[in-house]
Amino acid sequence: MTHLLQKTLINPDLTNENVKVFFDNLPIRRQSEVTKMWDKTNFYEIVYLSDGLKIKGFLVEPKKLKKSNSVIIYNRGGSKDVGMLDERAVYLRFIEYIKMGYIVIASQYRGSTGSEGKDEFGGGDIHDVLNLKNVLSEMSYVNIDRIGMIGGSRGGMMTYKALTMVDWIKTAIIEAGPTDIEHSYSYRPQLKEYRRDMYDVESVEENRSRSALRFADKIDKTVPILIFHGTADTSVSPLDTLRLCEKLQQNGNPYELHIYKDVDHMLRSKDKWVQTRNWLKKYL
Repeated sequence: MTHLLQKTLINPDLTNENVKVFFDNLPIRRQSEVTKMWDKTNFYEIVYLSDGLKIKGFLVEPKKLKKSNSVIIYNRGGSKDVGMLDERAVYLRFIEYIKMGYIVIASQYRGSTGSEGKDEFGGGDIHDVLNLKNVLSEMSYVNIDRIGMIGGSRGGMMTYKALTMVDWIKTAIIEAGPTDIEHSYSYRPQLKEYRRDMYDVESVEENRSRSALRFADKIDKTVPILIFHGTADTSVSPLDTLRLCEKLQQNGNPYELHIYKDVDHMLRSKDKWVQTRNWLKKYL
């Protein structure tokens, strides 16, 4: 069965001058950097099958591929159309991983524009992440034994959940991922109303199935996990991450935690990229 239904090169005819326009509001130094990388990168929009649904995603690869390439599955934050990946954001976010030599693939999740189905915020849509392995297995130049997973915010929650369901993730990186959905609703009450059409937000069982703090004992103990959070995060409480790390410590999970003072939910930190690069080099 073919899982990758469509692979379309994005903006294949962009010249260097047009690339500068595409990234025109970046600082000059950063603009120069991404322009240079454009000629070294293939950037695709993909459509693939997940539970019979057509799901949109993105694939970014170095033009000079090795015979066997390690891959990062990137899980985005947000829900429904909020936080959706777009062409410009994908390229800017993933270019750092391309510079490290990895292929990056990401799902837009079901229920978002361009994808079929309904976003359940960590319900059936977790399969949209896991089914990316089927897509990768159809690429002869991918080493499916070297797949890492990175998730930010909601994507962190998806990554924690994935670590309880499969045994093929070599390493994981979590960026400000929620670990206690019930607590998050007391932290940000408006989220409960926003998610009512996604799943039964009043159900203790449903909330806990999305909360790593409640299923920490099921997280694969062979997978090293790198965790980032900022003390100025007003979207996801850093205390929830600390509580989860206490569980990981008790359970014997290999992990490393970095808490950044006065850094918000977006985790803009040069050190984060240094730690990420070193971690992936060590474990992927």
